[in-house]
Amino acid sequence: MIVSKNPRYLSGAPNINSSRLSVYNVLAFLRDNSYPINLFMLDYNLSSSDVKEILRYCSQLDCIDEKPMCSFCQNCILNEFESTTDLKNLKIKIRLFQENSEVYLKQQKKEDDLNLEKECGWEIAKELYEKLFSVLR
Repeated sequence: MIVSKNPRYLSGAPNINSSRLSVYNVLAFLRDNSYPINLFMLDYNLSSSDVKEILRYCSQLDCIDEKPMCSFCQNCILNEFESTTDLKNLKIKIRLFQENSEVYLKQQKKEDDLNLEKECGWEIAKELYEKLFSVLR
């Protein structure tokens, strides 16, 4: 599997081939239309099937099911739930969050002194997968 979680890399956040390239970095690169996907894949030695696997991994929230659960991608809203060690409770919290994400994000923005932008990585991955699927065949 191309995606791994190893505490020695990126504090255990999902990364590519045990490197400093996180799943979220891939999402950010692919979302930025100024960087052609073919060049991105060439620069990071990724195949189209690798990119599909990364997007699938994120969009299906596979990071939650992995053991040991280390941490989530830096800018992903799932970091808000990182202190939850019980996997069943984490899934329930995330399901509730998904149902109420707009309300939650507005509340967090009001409470966040640093005004950091956090995103639902899995939603970005779903959109990118649908957008790029035909390009990557």
